[in-house]
Amino acid sequence: MIQAAAFSQEWLDQLVSSWIAVPLFALLWLVVTGLLASLSGWADLASRYAGVPMLDGERYRFASGAFGRRWFPVNYNGCLFVHLSPEGLGLSILLPFRFRSPALLIPWSRIRAATARRILWVPSISFEIQESWSCIALRGRAGQRAQQWFESARAGKQPDDGPTRAIQLGS
Repeated sequence: MIQAAAFSQEWLDQLVSSWIAVPLFALLWLVVTGLLASLSGWADLASRYAGVPMLDGERYRFASGAFGRRWFPVNYNGCLFVHLSPEGLGLSILLPFRFRSPALLIPWSRIRAATARRILWVPSISFEIQESWSCIALRGRAGQRAQQWFESARAGKQPDDGPTRAIQLGS
């Protein structure tokens, strides 16, 4: 009988601890993703540029990039969705990381400069946003095409030799 009572208590302790573990993990996940959104400047950008891009343009799924200050970027490796449209640079993030990081639509006119840089030894295109301390760096084809779209928008033209409504995997 004593052994059965000990088993029951052990089972009950495990059940209670597992019930606590799930909400505790969820709370920890929200704290970490919210902190990353603040450190990267995504939350700051969202206060001005929250929006969903139109359907026309180019899309790049699972792109990589970094947000934040040049000397302390928050890396988003393989979890960004980049949408290049006549309206501007559209960015969103994979669902599990989206807390305090809604989709962004930054008009081309609000981007101050797009320059090639290396962030932590990785080549990327860095976009300086007006009225924001955060810098956006995109790597690979998504970054290269975003720079071309930016330069075309500055010149008042449509970007050339890019797929229309193309979906690119990776970058």
